[in-house]
Order: sequence, then structure tokens, then C-alpha cells
Amino acid sequence: MNRCRPLFFIVILLTFHCSPKYAQAPKLIKNSLVFIYPSEARDKHLEGTVVLKVLISEKGAVEDAEVDRSSGYDILDQTALNVAKTAKFKPAKIGGKERSVWITWPLVFEISSMKFIPEEWIDKALDYQWEATSNSDTKRQLAMQGLYYHYKDYSRYVLEHRKLYLNEPMLRVVSPKVRKMWSDYQNLWPLTFLLFLDFTERYPRSPFYSESVDYLIEYMKNELFQIRERTDVASLSPKERIKLYNKILDFLKANYSYSVTDDLLKKQPDH
Repeated sequence: MNRCRPLFFIVILLTFHCSPKYAQAPKLIKNSLVFIYPSEARDKHLEGTVVLKVLISEKGAVEDAEVDRSSGYDILDQTALNVAKTAKFKPAKIGGKERSVWITWPLVFEISSMKFIPEEWIDKALDYQWEATSNSDTKRQLAMQGLYYHYKDYSRYVLEHRKLYLNEPMLRVVSPKVRKMWSDYQNLWPLTFLLFLDFTERYPRSPFYSESVDYLIEYMKNELFQIRERTDVASLSPKERIKLYNKILDFLKANYSYSVTDDLLKKQPDH
């Protein structure tokens, strides 16, 4: 399969500077960070550098943090402060003794472009799923975040392009339960909602669970509209059209009944 247009992922570049008068500056323990990137900032492609002043205790804990220079976006500034609060350090040493010190810590928020290559996308999704089983809470949180954005980018791509061959990579990474539910429609209809369904099934305690549910409902309702209104899709017979419509509708009624409107119930696809 050919490469598609660039998708996006988020990286943070973490460095810090400490006054040279300290014999040994504090060292960041990188795997101590818990970073939840705000969806609003990511969707709007907000970038920038937040410079923090951080007080590191003699035990390596963050005792205080403040914004020294803003990124220009409140949401990035607050995220940087939240990141700092989770950080742990090897403490500074002066004369061989651990001491409390202030450091200057710039956090760089960047959005980097990435080519979509099916096998690489699948491998990355499976890597995130594996890392999300880690015994480390920090690693699990970072893996779930990475997987959520990985899923979200691809789902948006499928929504925009609506090609049946795009179903295959999704079906290769979702759980057996989700695959069994929807694989009959792999060659009949774009399953744009599939990854959000998989995420909600896997990670009901994730910070991204509620947002994933919202997208799942939105994407399913969009497919109901598409099934009902589009009669030019040769891959789906009238009988299959009604069957798929009712399958999606029944799922919403059973799991998210509050989302089902009279319009969805009354307007069925034409035979």
C-alpha cells in the first residue's frame, strides 16, 4: 500500500539548565514524568516553549514550579506545570552533600509530521498496547496516551478518505472481541469508529476514556447518516445496508442510549 498524506504526533523535548556554581546539577529521571497532552492543544496544533523555574529538594522532589517565560498559550503553560509536578530528580550535590536548588527548565512542545505506512502504523499500535500492560503506572499512562492519539489520527484519516482497504490495519490491531463484532463488514463499509470502540473496551480507566466515548458515538452516528443518505455505494446491498444500520443503532441503544435520537429511530435506510 502506498504512503498517504502526513498524520501528526506529539513530542516533548525535555532539557534543563542549572547554575554552573553547583558542583553537580540535579538530573531528571525521565521515566518519572506523567504527561497528558491536552486534546484541544493537539487538535489546534499549538506549539511553543515554556520556560519553568523549578525548586528541586534535597530528596529530588519538585517542591515548587512557576512559569518564567510563557509559550503564549495558557493550555501549554499549565500542561508544563503539571508535567513538572510529576517529575523526579537525582538531587543536586554541593561539596558531596545533597542540596535543594532552583533550576531553569524549558519544555518544548512540537508537532512533528509522520508518513502513514500501514505496517509501521500497525507495529506502533501493537507496541503501545504492549507498553500499556507495564507494571509502571507512568509507562502505562504514556502508552495509553500514545495509542489514543495513534488511533485518533488514523480514524480521522479513514473518515476523510472512506476507502475500504483502510479497514484492514484497524482489524489487525483491535481486540478479538471487537474484530469478531465487525469483521463481516470489512469489505463492505468504512468502519471509521472501530478504533475508538477498541480503546473504550481496553482502557475504561484511561484519562482519555470519556473523550474516546464521545468520538465513538460521533463516528457511529455519522456512519448511520452515511448509510441512510448515500445510495451510491455499490459494495453494500440494500439488505446489508439495513443490517449494518440496525447493528450500529442497536449498539448505541444498548451502550449509550442517551445518544439515540428520534431521528435515528424513525429514519431507516431505503430498501
